[in-house]
Amino acid sequence: MQSNARPADFLNQLKAMRKTLYSDTLGPISRQEWWIGFVGIVLIQLIVSSPLKLLAFDSTGSSFAIGTCQLIVAAVVFFPFRNLTRKRLHARNRSIDLFWVFFLPGVVMSLGFLLGLNGFVDASAHPSLNAFGQLLNLATLASFLWMVIELGIRNTRVSH
Repeated sequence: MQSNARPADFLNQLKAMRKTLYSDTLGPISRQEWWIGFVGIVLIQLIVSSPLKLLAFDSTGSSFAIGTCQLIVAAVVFFPFRNLTRKRLHARNRSIDLFWVFFLPGVVMSLGFLLGLNGFVDASAHPSLNAFGQLLNLATLASFLWMVIELGIRNTRVSH
């Protein structure tokens, strides 16, 4: 965006961008567009997960409830996140299959909670992760950091 652009121009660009940012996989996007889309996905996750987690912790706070909440949130953001990631990977000339490297560790972590494999106990006891849960947590963190570096920090010129 140019330095002499007006705020109204920026808002118009945002309105035009949001129509296609999450809904299709066509064309590359810039880092700025990816960050705008990524912040939008984080906000969607917060809006969807907050009431779910309140319900889960009020009822049992169990590993099963936490895993269920996380999987519901993952299902809600799957297509917008996939479309946003595919566009940015396209701009970086990277394989579209990297999307799965960025998305699946979180899903596997959620499944671990759901199935009780992570060692997380109910809210009445001190919650802790076993070695498998810690390994999944580390893999999820590593894939998240790789995604942010690959898609949000490294620069590639995108021609529109």
